[in-house]
Order: sequence, then C-alpha cells, then structure tokens
Amino acid sequence: MAPNLADPLLGPLYDLYVAALGDTAAWALGHLTLLAIVALVVWVLKNRQDVITNLDLRPRTVGGALMFVGSFVAFTLVCNRLFGFPLGGSVVTSLSSVLFVLWCYRWLEGARA
Repeated sequence: MAPNLADPLLGPLYDLYVAALGDTAAWALGHLTLLAIVALVVWVLKNRQDVITNLDLRPRTVGGALMFVGSFVAFTLVCNRLFGFPLGGSVVTSLSSVLFVLWCYRWLEGARA
C-alpha cells in the first residue's frame, strides 16, 4: 500500500477510522479527510474577506469570544480545584454562570451612545 500520511496527521481520528472500517477503508477515508481539510483551508484563504465579513470577525467580537472562553475555563478550574466540585458539575455550573453573565451583558446593558 502507498505511504500513509493520514495516520500521523489525524492521530486518534485515524485510529477510530481503523477500528470502525479496517485498514484499507481507513487509509482511503483518512486521505479523503486530509484532502477535504486542505480544500477547506484553500477555500477560506481565497474567500477570506467574505469569511471575515459574514462571521463578523472584528476585534470586539473576537475579544468577546475569547473572554467568554477564558471565563468559562477559569470558572471551571475554580469550581473544580478550589471548591472541589466534580468535573461534570463544575462544567455545568460554570457554563450556566457564564451564559447568564453573557445574557445580562447582551440584553440588559444600556444602549451605547
């Protein structure tokens, strides 16, 4: 068989393909997955202005998303390590808390002048 580039690049996903489909089908599907990833990256690079416009990628929205993810991770760690919650409970608690704060910020904040 030809060299297998998909195994080292896809890692556990390729192992899942092998377990589900066998070596030959996993080889084909792994390389098809790599081809799809390359095609997606090329398409995004060709149409980057449309992607930026339609995803509303501005510093404010990207910063807000990073703040949301950072708050979620920080609050999960606080609940898990400091308060001793189990991981599932700390994820649920932090997700609901961060979503509530996000909702308050989006809907209860006064209009900007």
